[in-house]
Amino acid sequence: GFTGMIWNRYSFEFIATSRLSRLTFQSLNTNRLNYGPRLDNVRVEFVPIISASFASSGLWVCNSDTATWAQITPSTPENIIYSGSTLYGDFGAIGLWKWDGAAWTQLTPSNPENMVVSGSTLYGDFGALGLWMWNGSSWSQLSGVNPENMVVSGSTLYGDFGAVGLW
Repeated sequence: GFTGMIWNRYSFEFIATSRLSRLTFQSLNTNRLNYGPRLDNVRVEFVPIISASFASSGLWVCNSDTATWAQITPSTPENIIYSGSTLYGDFGAIGLWKWDGAAWTQLTPSNPENMVVSGSTLYGDFGALGLWMWNGSSWSQLSGVNPENMVVSGSTLYGDFGAVGLW
């Protein structure tokens, strides 16, 4: 990963037979980078923890201080995103789950089409169910309209609602 000054190489040799399907870094900013045919997604967010989803080997976290990997679920998420030290995983038909570093908690059985975070707030696009906000303890519906895309900048959420416009 790029630290702003240098590139650091992370080794994935222990899973040479698995295809890396999603990789999440925690750091200060959220950026998506595409890297080669094996890596689908990199998100840069807050602390030195790396999370990687391997196509058939589940979801793993690596503490970059100790360079040790641990599998946190054998399931493969459709999408993952960090908010601080909390990892959110979209597991499709079994819903949206939160990993607090020790255990998984299901937030909803619904399958989000997209997720973004701002600070400790998670926003979920649940398709025909609309756009929802998770404040850490409960869900609030922000719109009954399905956004085509959404992004956060600072504490502001922007939604592209197609013909309805950008809000």
